[in-house]
Amino acid sequence: MEATQRPQLALKAYQQASEYYPQMQKLQKRVEDLLEEQSPQAL
Repeated sequence: MEATQRPQLALKAYQQASEYYPQMQKLQKRVEDLLEEQSPQAL
């Protein structure tokens, strides 16, 4: 989903995958990164 420029769908897919595979640290890190990219940054 990321490759098709759909970060919202990618985030949803990653979050669902992390429910099935909570031990995957890289997956959790990617979810955090996507959430950070989507959140407005404080000045």
